[in-house]
Amino acid sequence: MKKLLAIGLIVCFNRVIAQDTVVKVLPLTELFQLTEVNSRQLQASKQNVGINEARTEIARSQKLPDIETSAEAGYLSTITILNPNFSWYANVETPHFVNNYFLGASETLYKGGSIRLNIKKGELGEQLAALNYEKDRQDIKLLLLGRYLELFQQYNNRLIYRENIRLAKKRLDDLNKLKRQGLVTQNDIIRNELLLSDFQLDLQQVENNITILNKELQVVLGLPERTRILPDTTLTSQPISVSTLTDYSALAQKNQPAIQSSRISEQIAGKNVAIEKAARLPELSVYAGDALQRPFLNTLEPLNIYYNAYQAGFKLKYNISSIYHARDRIKLARLEQEQQKAQTAYREQQAEIEVTTAFTRYQEARERAVTLSKSLDLANDNFRVVEKKYINQLAQVTDMLDASTAKLSAELRLNNEKINIINQWFRLQKAAGNF
Repeated sequence: MKKLLAIGLIVCFNRVIAQDTVVKVLPLTELFQLTEVNSRQLQASKQNVGINEARTEIARSQKLPDIETSAEAGYLSTITILNPNFSWYANVETPHFVNNYFLGASETLYKGGSIRLNIKKGELGEQLAALNYEKDRQDIKLLLLGRYLELFQQYNNRLIYRENIRLAKKRLDDLNKLKRQGLVTQNDIIRNELLLSDFQLDLQQVENNITILNKELQVVLGLPERTRILPDTTLTSQPISVSTLTDYSALAQKNQPAIQSSRISEQIAGKNVAIEKAARLPELSVYAGDALQRPFLNTLEPLNIYYNAYQAGFKLKYNISSIYHARDRIKLARLEQEQQKAQTAYREQQAEIEVTTAFTRYQEARERAVTLSKSLDLANDNFRVVEKKYINQLAQVTDMLDASTAKLSAELRLNNEKINIINQWFRLQKAAGNF
């Protein structure tokens, strides 16, 4: 009775879990959409775009006039007057309450072009942040694509192992019948049981891999906890368009985010040189101000009255020390510019290598899939022939085990290579900046 109760509880528990589990077929397009929405790394990278936009706005604000106002209230002590040799002094009747009001504005008309250059530098910084975000987006998409395809691979492996376990059990049943007839030995039974046990252990490992990969994708994509992800099984049958190596190389030089970022950084380095040069030029500004204050202190006896005055004019400022300070800063900026040019040339070379490598790996995967498909056909034919011979006592148990292992290996390798073709194609698109 206790055993029946325990079994009943286990069945009910499994049904509850099955009811809570949500099976979700996840196409690649949705995988990429969820990646962009829920990836924490991408969210941080996107914030850099906003930060650089704010920096550009700060640089633009330097073109606006500076306006200030002030109000002052305080106490003024009694004024004392003294003769030149300090032998006589007297106190002057003084209003003790003092207050001042001021309103002024100034605007820079010319600063060697540094304001304009800083605005352009900020705009380039925005482009650079956007390109860095695009690079991070492609990197994370490719990373999660790898996990997604690995999950797809494990699901296919599970089907292969289950089918081979089914065949192994059937073969074991046939061998038990033959043993009862005295046609096979107990040793033959044991070897097949060991092979079946190995298949079951491998299947358990595949099941564990599926659980781990499912959880990883579930967390990163922001899916509910009990979601079971099923990859799009039509991936391996969908047509894939491929251009020539020359076309991919040209695309990479034009579209790869790393190259574009390096070129933008090169432009920023050029702006830095111009900004350092601008520091040696004079600064011209216009100003105006109006003041209202009391008491009036420009008479011998201060008067408790307000007086008002305004002023306006131009101000020319030149930092003489920039003649010798700017020289070293300009030299440093030029060295950094040359360094960035070298970095850009290096990135262009690396892109050429990456595209060639990715294109070669993709072609290799396709060729391997053709060869492995033929190998699987041969392995299946060999398995059928050896199985018939074994049942008819014309082949040894080792031949049967070898044929079964070869069949399983061929199935797994072809399945893995079909997934690898998809993976290598996406890697080729990323290398070309077309992901």
